[in-house]
Amino acid sequence: MTGVLNIKPLEAKLTHDTELFGKMDPYCEVMIGSEKVKGKTCHGGGKTPTWQDVITVHRKGEPALYIELKDEDPGKDDIIGVCQVDLTKLSNQSTNWYPVYYKQKPAGEVKLEIVFTPVGPTGDQGHHHEHHHSHFENHPHWGGHC
Repeated sequence: MTGVLNIKPLEAKLTHDTELFGKMDPYCEVMIGSEKVKGKTCHGGGKTPTWQDVITVHRKGEPALYIELKDEDPGKDDIIGVCQVDLTKLSNQSTNWYPVYYKQKPAGEVKLEIVFTPVGPTGDQGHHHEHHHSHFENHPHWGGHC
C-alpha cells in the first residue's frame, strides 16, 4: 500500500549509552526504501530523550521501516540502536513502544506515534512494479524482529 507516513518519536528508554562522560544527544533517523530522514536532536536527553517533531516519509509498498537512534556528536554520530516497525500489521494511526537493538542485543525501547495516510491509484502511473531488496536485512546493528 502506498501513502504518507507521519512518524512522531515521542520518547525513549535506552539502556545502551554511547557516552563515557556527559549525556547523549539522541535523535531518530527514519529509513524506508531509499528514503532517509533525520529528526530533531534532544540535546542532553541522555537515556530518556523526548521529542516533539514529526518525520514524514513516503511508503511505496515496503513491508517495514527502520528507525536508527543516534547520538549527535562532533565529527561522527554514534548509533545507539535500531528499531524495525512492521508496516503490514499497522493500523492507520497507532502509538506503541518498539524494542531497540544494538548489535543483536536489546538496547531499550522507543515510543512512536505513526499516522498512515493512503494515497489512491491516481498518483501511481503503474510503472513502479520493480522489487527492491531492502539493504537493511543485513543491517549491522539490527538483530531482531519486532
